[in-house]
Amino acid sequence: MKKFFFFSLLAIAATAALCVYADSITLNNKKTYTGEILEMNEEGVKLKDKAKGMTLFIKWDNMSLASIKEHNPDLYEEKVKERKAKIEQQKLEAGLVKYTTPEGKEIFVTPERKTELENRAKGLDLYQGQWLPTNQVAELKYDAEMKKQGKVKFEGKWYNQEEVKDVEQFKKNKGLRIGMTADNVKATWGEPTSVRKSSEFSSRKREMWVYTNEEKGTEDRVVLEQDGVVQIMVGQEIEDF
Repeated sequence: MKKFFFFSLLAIAATAALCVYADSITLNNKKTYTGEILEMNEEGVKLKDKAKGMTLFIKWDNMSLASIKEHNPDLYEEKVKERKAKIEQQKLEAGLVKYTTPEGKEIFVTPERKTELENRAKGLDLYQGQWLPTNQVAELKYDAEMKKQGKVKFEGKWYNQEEVKDVEQFKKNKGLRIGMTADNVKATWGEPTSVRKSSEFSSRKREMWVYTNEEKGTEDRVVLEQDGVVQIMVGQEIEDF
């Protein structure tokens, strides 16, 4: 009895070993054959299926890629290339084109998508039908929003209607505004060419600072009262008081 049990164990172990080391081939239809490979050639593989007690010849074309890779790595590489080429041809026939990403990966996209990807890679954005630099598009969008708010652009900056009038006057007055102090005037225009006073000015503690431009034959005048600017006159004819 013990001997029978021992030999039974040996038989089971031998069967298990055959299963572990047996060759396995899977077909494209998912069917699998397991046994011993007797021969391989350019056409396929001759396999002895011990479980079914028959010998089969399986063509490479009928095998799954996984089985071809296991038993014929060189053919597997060829099959992969053929399949890739076939898929690429199908995509080209469908109107797709090849695009290489900045990372070096090749993908198939529509011609319109390729144009978009190429332009975006160059730092361009689509705005009102044109591909423009991203910073320019941002500026155009900002300008459009400012116009929508009713603002006016003056020398590269946006202002509301009242602000732009003030800025224009500020420019006309060469950087001076009513209400500035005498120190502000000196900081902007420098020391006056002359200071004109009169009895009327003295009684109201007023004086006129004059800045003469001999080349142009004009002078700029600033009237101050109590150390504050109350009047600005730019580009006046030179007069003697």
